[in-house]
Amino acid sequence: PFLDWMILTKRPENISSMLPADWGSGYEHVSLMASTENQQCFDLRVPELQRVKSRRRALSVEPLLGPIVIPQGGLKGIDLV
Repeated sequence: PFLDWMILTKRPENISSMLPADWGSGYEHVSLMASTENQQCFDLRVPELQRVKSRRRALSVEPLLGPIVIPQGGLKGIDLV
């Protein structure tokens, strides 16, 4: 609990099946993250990440391989980019 963990994946659809049994709504010191390097990845991965119960969610946009247009409300539940 004295460390802040940032867990980054390109496969947020797998996160729920890998969380510990006592996860509940997440741990205060853990951020779940998805890599979103272009529009296609943003459109696929962000909704998956938003579905996972977590106290903190974040996006990594590196390497940024193309433009990303974020729709209105598209970052709901995302705490850090």
